[in-house]
Amino acid sequence: MTDPAIIQKKIETIVPQVAEENEQIEDTLEKLVSEEIRNKITFHLNQISQNNISEKSVEISNYLGNHGFIRWFSRVLVQRRAALENSMQLNYVNLLKAINQRNLYSHVTKESYLFLRHLLNNQNEKQNDKNVMKNIGTFIGQITLARNKPIIIKYLNVKNLLTDAFKH
Repeated sequence: MTDPAIIQKKIETIVPQVAEENEQIEDTLEKLVSEEIRNKITFHLNQISQNNISEKSVEISNYLGNHGFIRWFSRVLVQRRAALENSMQLNYVNLLKAINQRNLYSHVTKESYLFLRHLLNNQNEKQNDKNVMKNIGTFIGQITLARNKPIIIKYLNVKNLLTDAFKH
């Protein structure tokens, strides 16, 4: 059996590395997508409402042909939109349905898991962080359980999270 102190020490060394790698990935993805396209997609995301989701999905899906664009869009949708705008999450889920690209769902789901894991590993007692975690948890539920898709234990081990929370 592995000593918990050794595991904690490994976690303490890995978390900063993951944060640094996350920043490097963010920079790489930002470079893949031109500023003009980022602005256009952001404009369409800002204009989304229940009434124009199908129209905006067509416009956004025109830009998502490139794999790098899908990864960038997934990250933006999760970290900058769904995590902060709880009232718009249903619109974002409906947008994903309307775009209807299988790759997109898998990227958004994976990005959501990674972002939640990042937040849990860097726990602060700030109310804002708790709200972001709640929003991401709600979003994960909407893109997985609400669609009868399982939460993959490889990415988010709910049982371990609950037992850890109970211990602490």
